[in-house]
Amino acid sequence: MLLDKLTAEKSHIAEWALEGLEELLGNNLIFTESDEACVFKSRYIAELNNVKEFVRDRCCIDLDNDECKVHRKVLFPAYKQYCRDNSYKSQSRQEFFVEVSKLNVKPGKMRINSSTPLEGLRGIRLLTNAVRYIRSHDLRHTSATLLINQGVHAKIISERLGHGNINTTMNVYGHALRSADQSAADKFETILLRKQGRK
Repeated sequence: MLLDKLTAEKSHIAEWALEGLEELLGNNLIFTESDEACVFKSRYIAELNNVKEFVRDRCCIDLDNDECKVHRKVLFPAYKQYCRDNSYKSQSRQEFFVEVSKLNVKPGKMRINSSTPLEGLRGIRLLTNAVRYIRSHDLRHTSATLLINQGVHAKIISERLGHGNINTTMNVYGHALRSADQSAADKFETILLRKQGRK
């Protein structure tokens, strides 16, 4: 049946393929991208290189202020923690500092708060926790975690988050699901013990 339909449409299929090939040739063999594809691609690139996002969210850049400085041994662990907090894959230490160097910060040995001179960077500093930038994406994670802890089914949460597959939700929020599972087991144990006490 499908073969019959394809055979009947073969001239239209060939015509459509040739039109596409002509368009591709007219575009110097570069495929056009839909708006959705462009958005997806930019998100993907941002996730691969989350150093810029870390700097935007957790750092202050002031290249003209010599007091704006941070030790390398403090900056990289803060980045690693940021990645853990946001479920991002962190870059290696070397990749991280290559990206930071693109910000035109000045490397060198420096004292901070009367410390021993250590390798650091001038023109960048970590923000204090009091002024932490909270993104709407952070609120999304908080919402999902709170719903899990209130016992809302993972399928419902997956739909609310717009995940195409419940496995995505399970992978991202597995840590919260495990603690909710333990809570459910504890409640079940209480129910069983209560029923045994009634006998």
